[in-house]
Amino acid sequence: MAKGSNCCTDGYKSVLHQSTKAVLRAVTSTGQPPEEFDVGPLDNKKFIVAFCGSGTGHLTQAMAVIQAQQKAGLTLAGVVTDTDASAKMLDEMVAPLNVPILQLPAIKIVDNNSGMVPIPAVVATIISVQGKLKKRAPDVLAFFRKTRPGLVLCFWHITFAIVLKLSLRPPPAMKIVNIAAQFALVRELTISDLDLPLEVVTMAVADTMAGIFASVGQCVAISPKGSNKSLPPILEPPPAIQPGNTPLILCYFLVQRDALQLEALLAKEYIREDEYTFGKCEFHCFTAGVLPTPKKRPLALHSHPKQRQLFQTLFSRCTGVIVSSGNETVWESVCRGVPVLTMPTTGHGEQLLNARVHGRNFPTLVRAVKPKGMLMPGAVMTKDDLLWIVQYEATAASIAESEELRRSVATFESTVVSRQVPALAPPVSEQERRAAATSAAVAAASAASTAAATTPKALATQPAVLLMGAGLFTAGMATMWLWMM
Repeated sequence: MAKGSNCCTDGYKSVLHQSTKAVLRAVTSTGQPPEEFDVGPLDNKKFIVAFCGSGTGHLTQAMAVIQAQQKAGLTLAGVVTDTDASAKMLDEMVAPLNVPILQLPAIKIVDNNSGMVPIPAVVATIISVQGKLKKRAPDVLAFFRKTRPGLVLCFWHITFAIVLKLSLRPPPAMKIVNIAAQFALVRELTISDLDLPLEVVTMAVADTMAGIFASVGQCVAISPKGSNKSLPPILEPPPAIQPGNTPLILCYFLVQRDALQLEALLAKEYIREDEYTFGKCEFHCFTAGVLPTPKKRPLALHSHPKQRQLFQTLFSRCTGVIVSSGNETVWESVCRGVPVLTMPTTGHGEQLLNARVHGRNFPTLVRAVKPKGMLMPGAVMTKDDLLWIVQYEATAASIAESEELRRSVATFESTVVSRQVPALAPPVSEQERRAAATSAAVAAASAASTAAATTPKALATQPAVLLMGAGLFTAGMATMWLWMM
């Protein structure tokens, strides 16, 4: 079949997608579900939150939901995080909550210096972490006995979900709700939407993780596409941009390599500080540390180490944003009404998927830098990208996009407090507890049936199955790479 045929393309992508999922499912499956644990009577007015400590997005979302649930009359009883959470984050944001804190091992999927961790390394980490989690099961049980929550809200904390799936099955009366923007990726994208092998592999990882979360509780997406099964973006809407602002482009990159790429591009257009061949404009760039100064010239932009206060000050003045393609900064920028140039980190599959979804949701305000490379694609910014964001002029369509998101964001607190998303309401009656028990029994039976169909015995104990899955994965990657050449 000729190169470029959709049927052929989707066929290769399907092989890669399914083989990746086979490997990941093999190392996160069990033959039989664990026994249900007992912590005594649950308090339906108490809730706990669990959040992934990588970055600050999940914690920021959790904090907003905590405040909304407290306004709805619930009491926070505890917090679960992982070893990716920094000491500063815990000291400044979590400790002041004055509740018990449980910290579990993290599965590192993203490296802040190099991007996405290779799948073989992720698989090895999953196997290693599962052993650690089994040893921590008594600590998790003690935490539940101390907090006795009727409601558990989990913000993409995968190792917490794995504990509940493999070691400690919660009682049916304990309502578990998983909340994350990643669920929107799984729901809004299909493999037919994807072009790059890394995107397909990342979608398989997201699908597998979403399946683990779904096996222990309900899943609620964070998405600008409103529904009773999703929450609007969780953020404080910034003031809308006003006419007449001096051009200022605010940049944030996960790794310095991308910042250096932008700096080198600006250096070719540099005349003097804040002046370029395309006009006057301030460029302020935030990374983990200050960029090194070139030997024979000054930096072509203002470089800053990550610091929230200065970032927010400059954000209030910015006329455009260049950013690694996460979620919060993109949503905040769209709310402000400024254009966003997304620049996914090299090898970071989730950011590639985010860039696709943001571009689809906000077609006039968000533009993605095109990636280059097949196996480890990286964004390569061009002068055309720079001119687009520096010379951007608002249109009726861009204003409408911004106003629509602002309206959606403004409904967040009322959505939670008024229980417009039913999943966020705690179980309050015996009827609901029985319904939860029935739902859990059906889910367990379905999971057991699936496991029986695909894994006659525990997959994690069958080297042959692991080798077959790994072989399929390798074959899929190699086939995709050769076909794309």
